[in-house]
Amino acid sequence: AARRSRERKAAKVQTLETQVTHLEHLNQTLQINLARSEKERTLLASREHDHARRIAQLEGMLKEAHEALMARAVDTITTASTANANLNVNVPVKAPTPNPTPAASSVIAFPGGIVREDIGSPDTD
Repeated sequence: AARRSRERKAAKVQTLETQVTHLEHLNQTLQINLARSEKERTLLASREHDHARRIAQLEGMLKEAHEALMARAVDTITTASTANANLNVNVPVKAPTPNPTPAASSVIAFPGGIVREDIGSPDTD
């Protein structure tokens, strides 16, 4: 009975030693994977930071370009308005004489410099 007890105990110790070896190997593999994952996470966080900084830089450039274009558009509109105001000063405008039946492809001039080729009856817009 004592011999069988010692044999069972030895078998159990052998099983436990096998499990310990397996678990140590598994632990080592997991630690390697963890280290690799941490390194990759650090690299990706660094890239994310670089990308965020680049996005902010590009957004700033876009804002500056937009503001410059808007300023140029305002200048163009202001210049055009001033030029039109200067051109229209003391320029008599003769009202068109309506033609009850305009010929096809006749040209009609309206006040404000609008010229159009009319086919059929004039539009009211």
